[in-house]
Amino acid sequence: MRKRWLAAGAAQVVIATALGWGAVSAAAIGDEAAKAAAFPSDAEIREILKQAVDKDKRSVGIVVGLISPAGTRVIAHGSGGSASSRPLDGDTIFEIGSITKTFTGTLLADMVRAGEVKAEDTIRQWLPKTCAPPKSGAREMTLRDLATHTSGLQRMPANHQPADVTNPYADYTTEQLHEWLSDTDVMFEIGSQRVYSNVGYGLLGHLLEVKSGKPYAELVKDRITGPLGMSSTTIALSDEQKARLAQGHDDKLKAVPNWDLPAMAGAGALRSSVNDMLKYAGANLQIGKTPLEETVTLAQRVDIPIGAGKEKTSLAWGPVSAMHGTNVVWHNGGTGGYHSFLGMDPATKRGVVVLSNSAADIDDIGFHLLTPKYPLRTNRIATKLPKETLERYVGVYEISEGVYREVTRYRDRLFIQRTGQPAREIEPEFEGIFFNNEVGFRVRFEGEPGGKATGMVLTQVDGTDSPAKRVERPLSQQRRPVDVDVSKYDGLEGNYRLAPEMLFTVKRDGDKLMVGLTGQPTFEVYPEAEDKFYYTVVDAQLVFVRGADGKATKLVLHQNGAHEAVRE
Repeated sequence: MRKRWLAAGAAQVVIATALGWGAVSAAAIGDEAAKAAAFPSDAEIREILKQAVDKDKRSVGIVVGLISPAGTRVIAHGSGGSASSRPLDGDTIFEIGSITKTFTGTLLADMVRAGEVKAEDTIRQWLPKTCAPPKSGAREMTLRDLATHTSGLQRMPANHQPADVTNPYADYTTEQLHEWLSDTDVMFEIGSQRVYSNVGYGLLGHLLEVKSGKPYAELVKDRITGPLGMSSTTIALSDEQKARLAQGHDDKLKAVPNWDLPAMAGAGALRSSVNDMLKYAGANLQIGKTPLEETVTLAQRVDIPIGAGKEKTSLAWGPVSAMHGTNVVWHNGGTGGYHSFLGMDPATKRGVVVLSNSAADIDDIGFHLLTPKYPLRTNRIATKLPKETLERYVGVYEISEGVYREVTRYRDRLFIQRTGQPAREIEPEFEGIFFNNEVGFRVRFEGEPGGKATGMVLTQVDGTDSPAKRVERPLSQQRRPVDVDVSKYDGLEGNYRLAPEMLFTVKRDGDKLMVGLTGQPTFEVYPEAEDKFYYTVVDAQLVFVRGADGKATKLVLHQNGAHEAVRE
């Protein structure tokens, strides 16, 4: 939560020099520290936002906030959406999605600091007696396991089947959460790995509610936003706050509803503004005095081991990311119509907030402002290469023992798939040089011109190179597309009613079959038989049923069971 957007509005710059505790002058921190804490100029940042909004079409509107010991700045470009006449500024409110998790982890740290709970407390004691959470042998799940994403719980509960996909968490209840928790198994031994889990953090927020006897929003206000003076950070908005809310947009720039997460508020329910998030960043960077010094220190302390390895993590922020010599503490967030980023460099006490009112990934802007060597994403233009040229790159490439990248060809397209990850299409920029705009990486194949590739170097969006050598090894038995007669796609085009408010829209785009579902982005589906297709973005399949005239009369979605959608 990546692609084509409509731009609107003009750039605006708002300069702020004080938070609740006042700014610190550059002179007070010394010339060298001030130089290290410098950000690009307003004009440079404005050009970055213009590129993202007006040229790359990644958002309708973006607001950036910067904080350092020298003060704060806010730069905005674009608009709040067609329904909003209010200019974007530091007080515009956005959904911040999973950045909410850092508030939840900080709540846990505050309760640990106050002696109200221990991080190693098992979760069972705050659940109904009828709820039996999974264990690893005798090892029970703890609050710390939930906070550090080492619980072994899946990303989402299997019984999450929303009635309205445009607001997918609205009808999920705590009773369903308890039922699922009693009926699920952990994916791995608790504490042995770190795998991101939305439901884990939703559960953590719920348990803190039970322990405190207060709703999540009240807990956040009492312990974090109230003490920091963050008056625009909440879940339920007042009429005045609603007037400042930017309209969210999906990846087609269609306005979409806001999300509600009653049972999993701790995973992503908060809304906030750049000005408020700068106060939060300032408290985490400990710029000036705040009431949360001991709490944020505990929340950020990277001293919790992950399994038996050397990697360690913290209660609220995860492992520190080393990027081009800068150690970055960060989190992002995404909902159906928004994307958010908060990153901090504790060494220079600099923080960056980026809030956008579309679902596109804008993390690169935040990382670039923290460390200029981190490249900004721009959409590259693909060229065409003949099938025989593409075939030279097909094969298995070893990254490390037991970890591979497999390159496969489907018609005149090339795909790359790392062990345990979904396949991604890579498009040719030049012969031997490929890119993926969705995630932002590049691939350079090595070898003699005209011969088979002997190796590859994959360059991540942060500039990190990851080499892999070609090995003589058969391709694995992953699901892969088969070559079918694409003219048959014409008979599949149309609208299919899945539920009263849910409609599949199926269209042919050249040799691709594109499928959209009400309130969700449109994705390509890949053929494994003439009328049987699969998604790569989610574990789901579509099977079409044709009538005597060759046109489909219905489709069947296979995802947590079979669900029929009748053609209209």
